Amino acid sequence: MYHMGYQEFKDVVSKSRFKDRLSDEALIIYLDYLEDYEESTGEEIEFDLIGLMSNVVEETLKEVQTDYYECPDKLEEAIDWLRERTEVYGVTKDGKIVYQPF
Repeated sequence: MYHMGYQEFKDVVSKSRFKDRLSDEALIIYLDYLEDYEESTGEEIEFDLIGLMSNVVEETLKEVQTDYYECPDKLEEAIDWLRERTEVYGVTKDGKIVYQPF
């Protein structure tokens, strides 16, 4: 992503309409995912703030269940269920799931 580091990415996001979308921890999880993706595919992701930030949410299990009523009640089962349907970028220390909405 034009070799953008965390602080630069955070600064750009913090000045945008997406400033409240992700916690700092979730932003790190997402940026790590993007960097890993670039390394594993050899493709550089074009920096498109709207495109990138439209593809990620950070939600509690309860919020995920509100969006997807068939989502299981246990966190690990919910993560597996989401992985079968979309990309899960990671989970924060307080149990919020960082994933691509579908």
